[in-house]
Amino acid sequence: MILPIHNDIKIYPLSTTDQINNIESIGVTNYFKPYKRTRKAISGDFFISTKLLFDDLKNHQAFQTWLYHHGYSIIKNSCQTADVVRVGFLMQVRGVMYHNDLQDFITSMVPYMTAPFHLRRYYDTLTCKGKIVYVLMIDVDRPNVDQAINFFQEWFDGDKPTSPNEIPYLFLPLFKKSYTNEE
Repeated sequence: MILPIHNDIKIYPLSTTDQINNIESIGVTNYFKPYKRTRKAISGDFFISTKLLFDDLKNHQAFQTWLYHHGYSIIKNSCQTADVVRVGFLMQVRGVMYHNDLQDFITSMVPYMTAPFHLRRYYDTLTCKGKIVYVLMIDVDRPNVDQAINFFQEWFDGDKPTSPNEIPYLFLPLFKKSYTNEE
């Protein structure tokens, strides 16, 4: 079944091929979260419910074929109770940084351990005036957005060496915020 993207929306999941093929363009936003908000295409995230274990689903030949033909890949979301929201990004990251080390570092911090939230990180780029900057995007579960933004703004201010390599990463929020070219 394909589940609604927000768990607070009281609509039925899609469970048949006919339902998926006949979904209206307005209804797509209830089930698919586009990778980029300005795009009007089904590229991004959608949530599924299955009785199969993740590895069994991932290795199922028919499912792999479907993913390949439609240009999708599959990742297990650590948060199974809510959708995740891109809240911001860390600047000054390098491709050589092993971001699982950073995940372990963050989750071992006392402020995080007293009020944990689901966290997903992934490399991405920002482009402005033809220049590309490599960043580490930060997604968190929707119910903890404000808490996570406050945590990252306090601990990743560009001065504190809060990383396994004592690099002072700078966190810039994106949630309900946009930046000008000058910024």
